[in-house]
Amino acid sequence: MLIDDQIQFIIQGGEVKRFHAIKTIQEETVGHHSFQVAMLVYLLLDKKDYHKHSDLIVAALTHDLAEHIVGDVPSNTKISLGLSKKFEEIEAAHLTHVCLKFDLTAEEERILALADILSGMIFCKREIALGSVLAAPIYRRYNSYLDKLRNFSDLELSVIEAIRSLQ
Repeated sequence: MLIDDQIQFIIQGGEVKRFHAIKTIQEETVGHHSFQVAMLVYLLLDKKDYHKHSDLIVAALTHDLAEHIVGDVPSNTKISLGLSKKFEEIEAAHLTHVCLKFDLTAEEERILALADILSGMIFCKREIALGSVLAAPIYRRYNSYLDKLRNFSDLELSVIEAIRSLQ
């Protein structure tokens, strides 16, 4: 893999606009989102062990970069069409091709999924605070995704509640 290909992949992936299916007040790119996911992963990790999870932090930064190739298909669309797994496989193949796919444990995958959901919730909360009524149903959908993860640690619950209480 040429470093030039990796750099182009990173740049183009980071520039993908999120939430393109609705009118938003703010603009969020995959780059903005990925930074926030990585920081949320850091907050969700036990601080005495976070150094053991460097692949997880980098995976948070790269997890959506393939969307510049496959598109940023809304999660509810992928779920309703039964295509979530297929999109994950395609995106993973593209990340693997540019050496940006990381092997995570099941627990790390869960933390990454939680951080991804929480980042979406933050975006929606900020949209709602700015006056958008269109973000409320998406915020509720993100909240429903939390139900699938369950069994949260006290630390995870504190982060979730802090995000839910954002104004």
